[in-house]
Amino acid sequence: MIFLPINPAHLFARLNAHFAQNVMMRPSKVPAPIAAGSCLQDLPEPAQRWITFLPAQNVYTGRMTETTRERPRLYLITPPKIDDVPAFVDLFKAAVAGGDMASLQVRLKDGDDIDMAATRAVAQAVKPICNVNNIALFINDSPQLARALEADGVHLGAEDMDIAEARKLVGEDMIIGATCKNSRHQALIAGEAGADYVAFGAFYPTETKADTVQADPETLTWCQMFLTLPCVAIGGITLGNAKPLLEAGADFLAVSSGVWAHKDGPAAAVAMFNRVIDEVEL
Repeated sequence: MIFLPINPAHLFARLNAHFAQNVMMRPSKVPAPIAAGSCLQDLPEPAQRWITFLPAQNVYTGRMTETTRERPRLYLITPPKIDDVPAFVDLFKAAVAGGDMASLQVRLKDGDDIDMAATRAVAQAVKPICNVNNIALFINDSPQLARALEADGVHLGAEDMDIAEARKLVGEDMIIGATCKNSRHQALIAGEAGADYVAFGAFYPTETKADTVQADPETLTWCQMFLTLPCVAIGGITLGNAKPLLEAGADFLAVSSGVWAHKDGPAAAVAMFNRVIDEVEL
């Protein structure tokens, strides 16, 4: 078993220096110690937004007998198709008003491929809202488009571009997330390649993506025990089934239809997801 340790002081310094390359310490990129008295307000605004996205990482001492884990957060994903951009912007504003969320991933497909025009239009429309509310903006599948749009991050599927190649394209400051389905081995590979977080799923049946793999909640527990990378749970997550994933170790809940299709609207859904998160004993 591979254990990837992290130094919390180095973690904070990495936020200051690189904005996103802070989640997993690779030997070639160990930063200098942080200055005494550093605080969130001392960091540039993009780094502050990344801090609000990232939960405090597990810090292990001795034989990993103690861990620290902060409150999980909501990772919102757009509907797979958006025909009316202004109408969606209104829905997104409502969702933001509903309560805490870490991020929004723009995931719009044209068949199996990313809908570049729609992704660009939606991302440009929601980016000001994300910036004002310290919400990290992710682009699905395309490092090139993420770089062009100056997004906070890119999320790569298992069959998408190699993580190391993506890193060369987007630079050191952009967050890279990696889909690992139910593979612990793939999570280790993703971390070594430079991913900033790993996503597991689908945990439940989902209409958003057809080619899913059933994931085991124990994978989230394993991630908390052995990785310093944050883990995202994805796939068919609703208010009724989110709690077991949080208890298993999810740092983020990736939710799409569970918010956008909620009968009481996105604001109510976000508020209720946050209540579920707050009720879980960490």
